[in-house]
Amino acid sequence: MQRASNQIGLRIAQLLAQESPEQSQEGQLAADAYTSSQFELPPAGFRRSTSVVSSGFFAVGSALRAARSRAHAPPGSVEGQPVVDPLLSSGNNSNNTLLCPYMQIQEGGLRAMVGECNFTSRDVVFDLGCGTGKILNRLLESFPCKGVGVEMNSSLGRTAEQHLHKYGLRARVVIADVRNVDMREATAVTSFFLSHSFNAEGSSLKEYLSKTLQPGCLVLNYTYPVLGWQGSYSNGVYRYEIGQHLSDPGK
Repeated sequence: MQRASNQIGLRIAQLLAQESPEQSQEGQLAADAYTSSQFELPPAGFRRSTSVVSSGFFAVGSALRAARSRAHAPPGSVEGQPVVDPLLSSGNNSNNTLLCPYMQIQEGGLRAMVGECNFTSRDVVFDLGCGTGKILNRLLESFPCKGVGVEMNSSLGRTAEQHLHKYGLRARVVIADVRNVDMREATAVTSFFLSHSFNAEGSSLKEYLSKTLQPGCLVLNYTYPVLGWQGSYSNGVYRYEIGQHLSDPGK
């Protein structure tokens, strides 16, 4: 069955290479990654179909995410190596580096995130690793909530400020390490690629969120789960509720 799913996944990647120029580049990179087995297995703790087709789609999706990461890597990055933001490997974080290259969320991801939300004017949503503010922009456009973007890269953070300026007092951007930000007012937290670093060896990020976020706060991650947390999965979005996210409340 595994061999059959590999063949299906590879064929999907190859077909993508026949589409638009962007898809062609990503599809070829995905095919290369797929044939060298550089893809993830479905995370434990979440129900997924064990059919050959769904296994193939999941694996090629992982390969495509890896391909997009390389395709959109900043200038000076080296093929096959993780991109390290110099801000992440300096100062107080020099002994606990988070590997998190900038990667834009695509339109399908934005729709999936919005589809899992139902925010009101009482909600304050923190987007961790907000980049240029795409997720917050869509959420503030769709709901009457307030939004706070947290971005360690000052250049990206300033761009996010420009994009979110139109929302006035409803939006602000904090340029800082997530672990140095007071998020007690958050009723929800969203993230895309930064959530990949929740599970990085030596990372204290998920422990910080567990201790800092208030009970009942929602954590919504697109694409990447938080290993060890209990939650639900729908349309690419992993959903957790602080206070209910650990099988052992003492953790």
